[in-house]
Amino acid sequence: MTEFDETKLLSMFDFSTADVVKCGAFDYTQAVHPGGQFIVSLTGVENANEGLPDFYFNVSFEGMTFVAEDPDKAIIRTMFHEAWKTVINFTAETCDAALELARPAKCVGVIRRTSTSGSNASVHTFRIDCVLVLVNFFGTYQEHEMPIFELKQVNLQPPESGKVTYIRFTVQSPCGVQRIRETVSNGVKITEHMVAFGEWEDRESLTYYPINQPVPVEQNT
Repeated sequence: MTEFDETKLLSMFDFSTADVVKCGAFDYTQAVHPGGQFIVSLTGVENANEGLPDFYFNVSFEGMTFVAEDPDKAIIRTMFHEAWKTVINFTAETCDAALELARPAKCVGVIRRTSTSGSNASVHTFRIDCVLVLVNFFGTYQEHEMPIFELKQVNLQPPESGKVTYIRFTVQSPCGVQRIRETVSNGVKITEHMVAFGEWEDRESLTYYPINQPVPVEQNT
């Protein structure tokens, strides 16, 4: 029996931006980093031939940067072009080698490559989807929906003095919570980007730390 481990595909991606964090969706809450994130997920499995151990494995790759650290989109654009080039060059042979499947399981094809991208006031994102065709697969896998994006904004008082935005990228709680505090002082806009770990419902009362500093999880659970 073999295991389909989509995180092994990350070894095929090299980014010129050294600070990009690469991880699987199940490890995503630990991958809070201002240099950008690149996440792989297995989002679905379909039987290709009824009664036979042949399957379509739907794999998604998602990149994300923060507007505060990537205001001109230079990082996210570079990430996307480098990731897209890698996926376009996927072959059955290279994916099979990366996945290290136990025989007789084998990757025999890569189909249906698509991409989407977008931005909002806080983040830039892109997503690349592709389908890997596996035959003779007698094994295990763990599906995971792409991390959700949830955002809550709170206006400071008075409202013109600024706002606070809370972000999470997972359905789980406790989880990593990011806080972007935008204030105005003497006509100058100041942005403070912090991170915490705890219950999403308690986001306003959590203890926050600089985003490039390790977060003591035990103190916030």
